[in-house]
Formats: sequence, structure tokens, C-alpha cells
Amino acid sequence: MTLIILALIAYFLFDSDMVQKINPNTIIQSGASTRRPPLYFNEKNFTLVFGLTDYNNNFQRDDSIFFIQFYIFQEDQTNMATGGNTTFLPQVLCTESELENAPNEFTEMNLTNSYCLPKGSYSIRGWWDEPEMQYFGVNVGKCFNSTTNNNSCKSQEEIDEFLTDKWIDIFYQNNLFDATVAQMQFFRRGNS
Repeated sequence: MTLIILALIAYFLFDSDMVQKINPNTIIQSGASTRRPPLYFNEKNFTLVFGLTDYNNNFQRDDSIFFIQFYIFQEDQTNMATGGNTTFLPQVLCTESELENAPNEFTEMNLTNSYCLPKGSYSIRGWWDEPEMQYFGVNVGKCFNSTTNNNSCKSQEEIDEFLTDKWIDIFYQNNLFDATVAQMQFFRRGNS
């Protein structure tokens, strides 16, 4: 019995896959890329609508009370001295033309006074564990007086009163292609 135990120990020490480092998991982990591929999108394959709504789901717009601003942030962790780069995108009020693939949804969902991601090509990439990252964000804030808006903000009391019982509503339309379904290769998925 002792001889069998010694033989098993010898096998595990000298001839096992782990000692020779040919375990499939070890090979996969060492050869795997740590970078995820970027995700590219534009107005033909992705639509984003964003806004402030009231209790009836009507989008509100009043530049003297609040602002909404889209931005893209790029970070390079290999060069931490530069920090990151933020690119602010122009505000675009949504119209039927922004919902290029389904303009009737603009009216059906009552998207008047909502903001759309400006037309163009964008990409997001990276993750927290990768050296480079680019992501998309939205700022929503109260109006503050400055020379750029000619000090046209309403009083703090009026702003607070207006923002009571309001919330942020997001609608996105993700166009998917499925080559495995011959009858319906293109379909939209809208979420709010």
C-alpha cells in the first residue's frame, strides 16, 4: 500500500501536466488578450434620446433652469501625467430626422424637447483593468449664471420648484442584425 501511495506522489510531482505547465487553463490564460475590442456606433445602428420628464412623461426643456451635455472621456493609464481628455459634444434637440430608422417613434413616444446624441461615428473601448479606456457620459445640472448664457438663469427657488417631481428619461434604440433568422434579419430593440 505504501508503494502505491509513493508511486502516486511521484507521478503528481514529476509527470503531471501541472508540473510541466501544459494545463489547458494555464495556456489559455497566458495567451489571452487583456484588451477588449472597441464598440463602434453611429446614428444608423444606435440612437440615444435623453431628457428631463414630468409625471406625464413629457420631456421638459428650459435652458434657464437646467442643462444637459453629452461628452466622451478618454483615459490613458500608461500616461497618468495627462490624466484624461474630455470632449464635450454639442447639444442637439431631437427631431424625427435623428431617429433615422424609425421616425414615427418620435411622435409615438412624444420625444419633443428631448436631446439626442449628435450624429457622427463614436466608439467606446476599454475596461477598468485595461491601460486605455474611452467611454460616453451625460451631464445634467442646474443652470448657473455666466457670461456665456448672459446671466439668464432663473432664481434658485424657481429652479428648485421646477425640478420637483422631475426625473431623467433615457430612450435608446439598438439596431441588431441576426443572420440566423432568414425571415427577419433586421430588428430594433427600443428601451426606455
